Amino acid sequence: MPSKNRSDLLSAFKEEAPRPPAAPAPAAAASRRRPSAQRAEAAPRPAAPRRGARAQGDRLNLSFRMAPATWERVKQLALSDRVSVQELLFTALSREFARRGLPALEE
Repeated sequence: MPSKNRSDLLSAFKEEAPRPPAAPAPAAAASRRRPSAQRAEAAPRPAAPRRGARAQGDRLNLSFRMAPATWERVKQLALSDRVSVQELLFTALSREFARRGLPALEE
């Protein structure tokens, strides 16, 4: 005959496990948010820039890599033309757009 302890152990495995409490409904969670968070969600968000480009006002920062020797040549060309490297690269891109029959860059 099985001992009392053994039958209690078997019955414990046959019982249903207690269920965790139900998660709060989404509407209830939204009502607990701070008012400033609700206002921020109501305003339309601007389109996010692509990964790797950071917004700075109405412009995006873009970085790319080049060999140190190439950088020195670009820098020397910009210095000899008395323009910034940014302006030099922008002019070069604008000319490439025009060469391909596309509208030149504006700025």
